[in-house]
Amino acid sequence: MTELSMETKIKLNNGVFIPQLGVGTYQINDKKQLLQILQWAFEYGYRHVDTAKAYGNEAWIKDAINQSELSREEIFITSKLSVKDQREGTTKTAVDESLELLGVDYIDLYLIHWPVTGKWLEAWKVIEEMYQRGKMRAIGVCNCKVHHLEQLMNIAQVKPAVDQMEFNPLMQDYDTYHFCKDNEIAFEAWSPLGNGTLIKHPSICAIGKKYGKSAPQVIIRWLLEKNIIIFPKSLEEFMLKENSEVFDFSLTAEEHEWIDSLNENKRTGPDPDDF
Repeated sequence: MTELSMETKIKLNNGVFIPQLGVGTYQINDKKQLLQILQWAFEYGYRHVDTAKAYGNEAWIKDAINQSELSREEIFITSKLSVKDQREGTTKTAVDESLELLGVDYIDLYLIHWPVTGKWLEAWKVIEEMYQRGKMRAIGVCNCKVHHLEQLMNIAQVKPAVDQMEFNPLMQDYDTYHFCKDNEIAFEAWSPLGNGTLIKHPSICAIGKKYGKSAPQVIIRWLLEKNIIIFPKSLEEFMLKENSEVFDFSLTAEEHEWIDSLNENKRTGPDPDDF
C-alpha cells in the first residue's frame, strides 16, 4: 500500500492531481463560520475544498483563500453545475458565474451535480467546450450510477475524470466503484460519515479503540485505503484536526472486510434514479 499523508494526491485520467483528503462545505450557510472553518482547515494542511453553486457559498470561499497565505495554485477547488441551471439550459452562464464568485480564472474540477433526465448530457457538451477553453482543469459528474456513466461515455469527447457518489459503511455502491476503477474514473465519496450517523457506530468504535482512534477516523482511513477521494465536513476545529490525524495507523484486511460487511445500501440522500 502506498504511504498516505495529507499531501497524498490522486492522478486523474487527464494527468491533473487532486488532493485525496479535502474539506466539504455543504450546508455551511454563514459566511463568518465558513471563513473560520477554512482558516482552520488550511492550518491543518487541507488543500482541497469542495463546493457547488447550489451551496451559495462560492464567494465566501474566495474570501477565505484571499485571507489565507496560500496561493491560488495551492488550493484545489471543486464546484458543480446545479439542477436548476441544467433545467434552464444556462450551463455556460452558470460556469461563468461560479468563476466570478470564486474569483478565479479556472476551476480545478467542475462536476454535474445531479444527472437531470433529458438535460444533463446536453449540459456535458457545454462543459466539454468550456474545459477545452481552459475554464476547468478537469470535469466530471456526481451521482451517476453505471448506466449513467455508460450513457455519458457513449457521447462524451472528454472522459469524465471523477464520479462523486454517496459512499460510506452503510451505503457501499461497489458496482459504480468498480466500474469507475475499470474505466480510469476517480471515485469520490460524499457523506463519508453517513451525515454524522456513523460517528458512534459500535462496530467501528470497537476497531477505533484498538488504535486509539475515533469512528470517523477509522471510516476516513477505510476510504483512503480504498483510493477514494473524500472531503468530510466539520463545523468544529477539533474535528477538522482529528479528521486529518489518520496517517499513523492502517487497517488490516480483516478490518476492511468487517466494515465492508456493514453495508445496508442505506442512503442519507436521494437515489440518483429518483432524486
